[in-house]
Amino acid sequence: MPAIGDESLALWGRRHGVGTALPGASGLARLWRKTVVMLSRSALRSAAYGLCLISGAAYADVAATPLAALSEIRPGQWQLREIGAPTASAQSLCVANTNALIQLRHAGATCTRLVIKNGKEDATVQYSCPHGGWGRTSIHVETSELVRIDTQGIAENAPFEAAIEGRRVGDCASTKIGAR
Repeated sequence: MPAIGDESLALWGRRHGVGTALPGASGLARLWRKTVVMLSRSALRSAAYGLCLISGAAYADVAATPLAALSEIRPGQWQLREIGAPTASAQSLCVANTNALIQLRHAGATCTRLVIKNGKEDATVQYSCPHGGWGRTSIHVETSELVRIDTQGIAENAPFEAAIEGRRVGDCASTKIGAR
């Protein structure tokens, strides 16, 4: 940081692309923003990688890195019901690819995914969809035909949160969702 004085501050500002004159507080604000932006890009990227290493999380596309818990789930016709809701409110869904259960509120969207947990019975994935929000989904596999899905995030500019019970009820009859 330059010595206090208008000339040395202005010289330092010119060297760092802020301008030839720093008129008081507004010039310092511009300098601060530029410095923060320059530092933020590399520091944020480094911090994200560091956080992944410390927490044990691995950045990966779920399609490229199979989740152990999802491999235990049988594809087919599934009935999804929000826990605490009446059975009549259940939705039927043909699941050809079990990865579709990760993005129930962003079905079909191409999203980047961060695998938080990849266990035999539990998987947690955080995903971000361009122009479509984000979500964090945890799936607990009770059996190959019974799962609990906890999901939350932002969809259509509104927050969502749901605890869902999923039961496989048979083979798919027609159109498949989540096929690749």
